[in-house]
Amino acid sequence: MKKAKLMLASIGAMLGMVLAGQGSAMAQQAQPITPVPAPGSSVQGTAPITSVGQAVGLLQLIVNWVFYIFWMLVGVFILWAAFDYLMAGGDPKKTESAKNKLIYAVIAVVIALLSTGLKTILSGFLTTGA
Repeated sequence: MKKAKLMLASIGAMLGMVLAGQGSAMAQQAQPITPVPAPGSSVQGTAPITSVGQAVGLLQLIVNWVFYIFWMLVGVFILWAAFDYLMAGGDPKKTESAKNKLIYAVIAVVIALLSTGLKTILSGFLTTGA
């Protein structure tokens, strides 16, 4: 039983590190957004969004940020479940609670992966016309 707990804690820690690295990589690749001048200000310039393509690009940037924040939260949730499991001390109620947290995290990961795959499939159908 101790080996299983140690293994679960190790996997949770590694997953947390990997997901944190993905979030920092996303932050380095982010495109800067041009600030919008306040209404009535004397700043002259163009609006940051002048076409539908730019609006879609901004929306994709926001969705990507939310997606990476989601992955970081999943890592934290898995670590939380691992911590609860290790600290349960054999109490069946606490162990069941930790297992449920882990199950919910896995379900969230599956839904996120399916949504990403669905986006890719729909994008392929819409761009190729098939």
